[in-house]
Amino acid sequence: MVKFGAYVLPHVLDVQVTKSRQEIERTVPFRNVADRVDGADLGQTARVTGEIRADTLDDAHSAIEQIRALNDGVGRSLDLDDGETAPFDAMLTDPEYEWSVDDWFNTGRCYLPYTLTFLQVDLP
Repeated sequence: MVKFGAYVLPHVLDVQVTKSRQEIERTVPFRNVADRVDGADLGQTARVTGEIRADTLDDAHSAIEQIRALNDGVGRSLDLDDGETAPFDAMLTDPEYEWSVDDWFNTGRCYLPYTLTFLQVDLP
């Protein structure tokens, strides 16, 4: 059960966590190899994929609007509940949804794949 703040993300299928670092490279005169320094830790990036499973298109749209409301530039606690990654403060960026034509004609159920990207932030 993946939580972003108090919101539980629906039907999470996969979570990928990567850590980013910045490397600074300075050219040194009369040398073939540049001087490289580890500049900064840019934090973790979590990419969550899942499905919004709804009975109607209106329910699926409502779930999308709930997720879009969380894309407000505010950092919240992200708990991946995977047993390895400790909860960290993150901000939601770039939610992606995959609508298909079949969804419009489906009367029994609507499975809408989504991908969310979370960037680690430092909250004051």
